[in-house]
Amino acid sequence: MAKPKRKHWSEKKAEKKARRENAEANGGDDEKKEDEYDRRNHFPAAIHPGSYASQLDATDTTDKCGTATKKRYGLLLAYGGKQYSGMQMNIGVKTVEAELERALYEAGGIARCNYGMIQKVAFLMNTSSMLITPQIGWNRAARTDKGVHAAGQLVCAKLCIEDGKVEEFRLKVNSFLPTDIQVLEIVLVTKNFNAKNSCDRRTYEYLTPTFVFAPKAAAADSTEGGGAAAAGPWTAKTNDEFQSLEVDPAAWAKQKEFRLDASALEKLRETLAIFEGTH
Repeated sequence: MAKPKRKHWSEKKAEKKARRENAEANGGDDEKKEDEYDRRNHFPAAIHPGSYASQLDATDTTDKCGTATKKRYGLLLAYGGKQYSGMQMNIGVKTVEAELERALYEAGGIARCNYGMIQKVAFLMNTSSMLITPQIGWNRAARTDKGVHAAGQLVCAKLCIEDGKVEEFRLKVNSFLPTDIQVLEIVLVTKNFNAKNSCDRRTYEYLTPTFVFAPKAAAADSTEGGGAAAAGPWTAKTNDEFQSLEVDPAAWAKQKEFRLDASALEKLRETLAIFEGTH
């Protein structure tokens, strides 16, 4: 027995629109239950306070976006995270995501009505207002913490890019980005592609100076003022506090000379092996 023919998406869309119109005419009761469980209703429609869009004049509706049809693209980027409080956009701090969004907006890839709402969904359905808004559908393959760099981070979003001008657009975006953030490549992806869900592995590399493994006596020898008392216990200062410290050049040179011996290196590897596996 032949399977019933699947309805085209346009037919389903028309039927859903008809149901909404019928529900609105009847007071919305028919669609009330469906709306309550539509997860898209719970996405914020307000400008994210961590976006540069929150600093714009609300009366300025100038749109830098052209007439190009919005399509889903994957953006491969690399960045040095020293100056940023992580990848994900957050209020009150400088983030990689906010810088990237601003550059995409300035380059004309994001419309003014969508600027500051990178995770806006296709439909914000409300039977009283029937608000329908465009989709950005922003997602990322991974998040990085404060001060962490990325050699290959993938972001996916729907952008307005003219056909045949993807490379030109990439260069334009980079011109609006800080020098420590660069888009390496932009490719067109399928409409259902999701950078996070399609990611099957993430590779992290940790770089540690060898002198952090130096015995306390060795650390004391390189501490100005001399003696084990001057070295003291390892502190728990934050990264910001350490960045503000002045380091004695002679002590720094002494620290850089330290190298792990074979036995210490083997002990370190045995310790790290305990953490191998799935977490």
